[in-house]
Order: sequence, then C-alpha cells, then structure tokens
Amino acid sequence: MFEEFAGEFIINESKERNTLSVLIPGSSKDNVSVKVLDNVLSISVDNGNSSFAQEFHMPKNADSDNISCRVCCGILSIEIPKKIDLPRSIEIK
Repeated sequence: MFEEFAGEFIINESKERNTLSVLIPGSSKDNVSVKVLDNVLSISVDNGNSSFAQEFHMPKNADSDNISCRVCCGILSIEIPKKIDLPRSIEIK
C-alpha cells in the first residue's frame, strides 16, 4: 500500500539565513531529494511506505549556491543563507 503523508514544516528566519525544517518520520537521507531550479526549492521523500513532495518559492535574497541540508531524528533541516547586497563602485570612463 502506498500512502501519502503531509510533511509538516516550520520556517525560521534570521538576519543571516532562513531555516526550513520538515518532518519526515521514518526516512533517512537516502530517501530524500532536495533540488533548486529557478529559485524554487523542491523536496521529495519516498521511504517505500509513504511519499511526500513539496515546492517552496525562495525569497529573492536566497543564496541558492550555498544551501545545506541534513536529516536527523526524522527531521530534514535546510539552511538557506541570505545574499548580502553590498554597494559596489562602478568605474567611470
């Protein structure tokens, strides 16, 4: 039997990063896929007994090149650093 569960999630925001925590009971990192395309974060989980898929639109200041993930105790934690926009000088010719 293939059943679907809704992964509950929590989003925490700090000055430096957004952290997305997703409940994925009974799953290990081998059952999880996290991808980014066009500023959309896609999460899919399939542990053989249940599946879950969710997409999140990331904020414009998300640093998608430096996202990190880990799975511990049935929770997928995704750290999404924020880009720091510093003023830059433009050469006048």
